[in-house]
Amino acid sequence: MTDGEADFLGLPEYLTPEEEAAEEKAAVEKLEERRLFLYRLMSDPDFRTWLWEQLQAFGAFEHRFMASPTGFPDRAATQFQSGLKAAGWALWEQFDNAVPELASQMRREGLGIEPLKIVPPPKRPRRGRRVIIEPEDEG
Repeated sequence: MTDGEADFLGLPEYLTPEEEAAEEKAAVEKLEERRLFLYRLMSDPDFRTWLWEQLQAFGAFEHRFMASPTGFPDRAATQFQSGLKAAGWALWEQFDNAVPELASQMRREGLGIEPLKIVPPPKRPRRGRRVIIEPEDEG
């Protein structure tokens, strides 16, 4: 098949292995750059407080069932609240996937739970070489 036929049929152009590797490397670099950016944001306590307030406004961590003005359950209003919750979860997921330790800290701060203090495990005492004490000869 010629290039003209492939263009006419709308077939995609295939990348060479080198081009594919270059695109993959660029995608990995972009992902790491975004993770570092989100880490810098989440390192700021004021930003964590602001983000928690936004997630609460979306209703990301609660269930809302809405009623019409007459007091009867209203499917459309409930679906609207479900859409807001989904948007909040999508935002939460971005931060939780990029920097889970700081996202967890933000959640704990927002709920008033004492943040976890991660301490390294205690060091095991070094075991020295065994010394064999031979009994002394009596006599």
